[in-house]
Amino acid sequence: MGELHLEIARDRLINDFKAKAEIGKIEIGYREAILTPSPSCTEVFDREIAGKQARASCTATVSPLEESFLDSTSSDNSKTMILSDSNRLT
Repeated sequence: MGELHLEIARDRLINDFKAKAEIGKIEIGYREAILTPSPSCTEVFDREIAGKQARASCTATVSPLEESFLDSTSSDNSKTMILSDSNRLT
């Protein structure tokens, strides 16, 4: 359930059913996974910096990793971090 659903349930519990309850801050735990590759996205930055014209571009894609890739050791070009919620950031 989303935050709005939980807020409505909380309000009904307290107002409609007159429950005497102490309710803390609502927290929603989100877990998302990339299932399919995204299309390539390119942004071009073209602006003047210190009186000179500067241009740069960046292309990014997002795709799921194979489980075998996650188990291999990090190469020189990539690093893997274990996040506090047990997810991996590579």
